[in-house]
Amino acid sequence: MGLAPFGMTADAIYAGALQQQMASYQQTPARGPDFVQFSVDLYVANVGGTFSRSGNSFAGWGITRQYPNVSGMGASITAGWLNQCEMPSDQQVDNFVGCFGQSVTGFMTVGGGLQYSPGNGTATVLGIGAGWGVGPGGVQYLQGQTGLGW
Repeated sequence: MGLAPFGMTADAIYAGALQQQMASYQQTPARGPDFVQFSVDLYVANVGGTFSRSGNSFAGWGITRQYPNVSGMGASITAGWLNQCEMPSDQQVDNFVGCFGQSVTGFMTVGGGLQYSPGNGTATVLGIGAGWGVGPGGVQYLQGQTGLGW
């Protein structure tokens, strides 16, 4: 086993780096949801609303395709997280929620899905509901501050 600079072994350097990395993981707090949504799908239409972590509320509509039958109905209540490691700012969350978006979701009492907003990234949603659907396009508009931020 060779010695690294300053007389340290490679194993000692690796062990020190591993301890430092584990300490940084332990300091990272659990992250609550960035937004909470409710959604109702009927035939090819979707209506829904969102409350963001900043306390803002959004409402909107979209086009959806229910599976396996297009004449089906779906409904869900979900919590969503922007897909990034660091805590997103309130502005990043509001920009994601308050813009054009697309989604794929599935629920059999419990379920989830993936949402995409061009220029704002993706989010994972988990919650309760019924129905399977693909939303090729929808938009939500800011309704105002609720005072219910977290």
